[in-house]
Amino acid sequence: MFHQPNCVTQFIMRHFLDDKDWFEQIYLPENLCRLKSARDRIISFLESQGIPYVRPRAGFYILADFSKFMDEQSIEGERRLCERFIRKKVLINSGEEIKAPKSGWFRIVFSSISPSTLEKCIQINFN
Repeated sequence: MFHQPNCVTQFIMRHFLDDKDWFEQIYLPENLCRLKSARDRIISFLESQGIPYVRPRAGFYILADFSKFMDEQSIEGERRLCERFIRKKVLINSGEEIKAPKSGWFRIVFSSISPSTLEKCIQINFN
């Protein structure tokens, strides 16, 4: 579902965005720094677990191959793995949802959670 923010939010954001100096000198560099930090954390975790991934060059998410944790290399195996993630309160997009060419690939959005939440998520043992 796509819709625009409510009027109050638009009004407030307009004032932030009108301040070009603040946007370019403070907001944008800080936002890029936070995105890079979150990306680097998830990459570090994936590498420590030997999980293949597609290195993001920009954006808010990373594609990772969790197929080695599937009990069966099929869409059904991917669904069961997705259920395991959900039971551990980790919600990521399955390959089936994102139309991945192979079962086991998941999309992890790393930009919309706090660093502490990301740390908790990456501590989960997937075995």
